[in-house]
Formats: sequence, structure tokens, C-alpha cells
Amino acid sequence: MKKILYLTIVTILFSTCSNDKDCSGFPEKRKVWFPYYKGELVNFSNGNASQTFAFNDVYSTLPYTIYGNESLDCECMIRCYSDIDSVNNIQMKCDAEKLKLRTEYKIQFQHFGWQSKYYVPTQIDFFEFDIKTDDEIEGAEIIDELELNNQIYNDVLKIEIDTISNKKTEIYKVYLAPECGIIRYDYRNGKSFKITNATTIVD
Repeated sequence: MKKILYLTIVTILFSTCSNDKDCSGFPEKRKVWFPYYKGELVNFSNGNASQTFAFNDVYSTLPYTIYGNESLDCECMIRCYSDIDSVNNIQMKCDAEKLKLRTEYKIQFQHFGWQSKYYVPTQIDFFEFDIKTDDEIEGAEIIDELELNNQIYNDVLKIEIDTISNKKTEIYKVYLAPECGIIRYDYRNGKSFKITNATTIVD
């Protein structure tokens, strides 16, 4: 009887282990559009004014194992949120999620102001694009070559908000370069902010 019970337990354990599923974490080749790291300070300028984003909330899914249910899909994401630039009342948020057939990318520029006694987002400019498993890109225009501040960027993505249906939009265009992330964003009022440098914050 003890032998049968032992064999049953071993069989159950083996069956459970055989149903485990290893997940590789967020794919490295998909991180190129949001390459930010904790402690990075990214500066933009339009020639007259500057805006700075300090990325102190950065997360990327590491490899992990789903135990006992290999039918579940791996869930992998990255997040990069900047602190609020209190001088310009603006914050940048980037999220990406790896799904089965595509990777979804989302960018938010949150504009802050005072409402009553509270400092809250008064406008959110929202951008998104997808990259399918075959590397096809949806929701963005690909620019082969773009020059900014005497530097050439290749394979740049341009995402634009429809300002007719989004009348309150402030920032309506963003440009991203591989391994650099956002390199430029344009306001509806004609101001264009371009990346000047990225540095590490020193505590």
C-alpha cells in the first residue's frame, strides 16, 4: 500500500513538473524603442526652453516559470515612468506589453495643473503602435533617415495623433529611434522639442 502511495505521489509530481512553462521575459529586440533605465535623465530643447524627464520608475519582466499550467501565455512587459518636471508641469510614461502575436507600445505625455487644491493631470496626450511577430509595424510611419542636432537617426518611427477628433491635444507628434527612444515631440502650437542628451542621475 505504501509503495502504491509513493508511486502515486511521484507520478503527480512528475506530471506537475512536466506542465511547467518557461517564459523568457521581455524580448531584448523589442526593448529598443523604450531603452530607458532607472536613474536616466533625458533632456529636450526647442532652442529657447528645455524639458527634462528623470526616469526613476523603470521595470522589465525577467525570465520566469509558470508552474503546473503550460497552456497559459507568458505575460511580459516593460514600464518606464519619469518624475514630473515641475518646471514645465509635464510627465512622460511608456508601457509595452508582449502578447502572443504582437507587442503593444503606449506613450503618454501628462500635463499637470492645479484644480481646486489638487495638482492633477489636466491633459493626457496618448500615442500607441504595435509590432507584430514578423516585425511588421502598425500605427507608425517609418522614416529611413532623420537629422536632429547634426546627428543622423535611422529607421525612425513617427506617431501622430488625429487632432480633429482630439481637439485638446497639446503634443501631437512623437519620433522614436532604435536604442534611443523618443528623440523629438511636436506641440500643436508649433514648438518642437528635440533630444539634447541623456545622462545618469547622480544621487
